Order: sequence, then C-alpha cells, then structure tokens
Amino acid sequence: MKNKTNQYILVNTDLSTNGIIAILHGIKSSIILNKNLYLLNICNNNIEENKDKLKTISQNINNEYNIDVTYYVTKGVINKTNEIIETIVKKIDPLLIIIGINNNIKMVLKLIKNSKIPIITVQEKKPLKDCYKNIVVPMDFSKEAKEKLLWAIYFSKTVGSTIHFLFAKEKDEYLLQKSEDNLVFTKKILSNYSEVKYKIHKVERGKKSVDEYAINFAKEIKSGLIIIIRNKNYFLSRPEKKIILNKEQISIMCLNRNENFYVPCV
Repeated sequence: MKNKTNQYILVNTDLSTNGIIAILHGIKSSIILNKNLYLLNICNNNIEENKDKLKTISQNINNEYNIDVTYYVTKGVINKTNEIIETIVKKIDPLLIIIGINNNIKMVLKLIKNSKIPIITVQEKKPLKDCYKNIVVPMDFSKEAKEKLLWAIYFSKTVGSTIHFLFAKEKDEYLLQKSEDNLVFTKKILSNYSEVKYKIHKVERGKKSVDEYAINFAKEIKSGLIIIIRNKNYFLSRPEKKIILNKEQISIMCLNRNENFYVPCV
C-alpha cells in the first residue's frame, strides 16, 4: 500500500449543531493524525451565506491550530448527498470521512454501504480531550471481524492508542470456536507489532450483540471511538443504526467490506 502525503480528513457538515460538532471532531482527528482538513457543505439554498461561514471557520481553524483547511459548498438535495460525497472522495481520496448524525441516518447508512473509506459518525457530544487514547474493537465470530484489526493497529502505531478487543464468550460451541479462531488470528497479527498497545477482554454479552455490549464498555473506560464493520447479511434492517445512534453518543467508525477496501500502511 502506498504512503500518502497531504491527505485529508473529510468532514461533511450541514452547519447544524451536529454539523459543527463534526467539524470539532475533524479538527481533533487532523491534529492527532497529522492530516489536512476538507470541509464539505451540501445545501439547496443559502450557498453564498454558507460559503462565508465556512470561509470564516476555515480561517479560524488555520489560525488557531495551523491546519491546512479546504472548504467547498455546493448545491444539492438530501437524496443526492451520497453522489456528491462520492465525487469528492474520488477527487481527494481522504483518510476518513466524518459526518454529524441528525435526521440523515438513512443517507449515512447508504453511504457506509458503498464506501471504501471509513466513516466516523458523531452526535452532539464534543470530542474527548484524549478521544483516541482508548479505542474499543468488538470482535465476534465472523471472518469480517478481522478487517477491523489493521485499522486498530494503524491508530495504535500513529497516535499511541490502547486498543481494547472484546471477544464474546459464545454459548454455541460452533460460534465459540469461530470466535476463538479470530482471537488466535488477532494475537498472531499483533505479535508482529511490538509497539502496539492492546488488551484482550473476554466478555459475557448476554442477549446483546458484541457491538451493543461495546457501548457501555466504551463508556466505562472513557473511550472516544468504537470500530465496527457493516454486516452485509442484513437486508430488512440495519443493526449498525442502533450502534450509530447510541445513547452515550460515542463516535462510531464504520467500515464496509468490499474488494477495494483501503487500510493505511501498517
């Protein structure tokens, strides 16, 4: 995988309260990950007004944090938002996309479904001071769970995060064996990275999925980020929706498994 320079954190903001919070998370991520910032606003009116707002916001960010900021305001309606974002992604190839969640959850779920770039969803909670100090990675029995591992390694190597891997104590013997296989694989990969800080937690998830269990666990250890992967086997409902809209308002990094999936060089 190639090393990238001048790469962006892309923030899609509607300039609402959640949209401004998304910008704050973008600033934090840009500083921690040493990336530039790209602010995108899609609106069907007030284009010039929003340009002025983003210009002022960008200048303030640059002055206060010395971050290179690019901003772009374009006309669009909500059902065209994904197409616009996908066009911007092809143009700038960002490391991450950050989106504030309000009444746009359907759009976000659709974007996650088709995105090769990880999407971090945020609500109204401001980023923690040490938001990436502890990162929670729920691991189940699926083979897709392994794909979260490399992103966890990236964060640990880049910003010194401690990664908390959650493995459920499955009651079903077949699922338990699959989970144990993932645990063995995880430890094997991590053995190649002596600088990566991590902890393995075997947990009793009860009737909750391990992703749901991760919400309360993240709250207890003051984690600012949980990494999950989209479950492609659900057609009538999206289990990710419940996690993204979690009442603790913990930021969720959503990965989507596809053949073009990108992971930073680790």
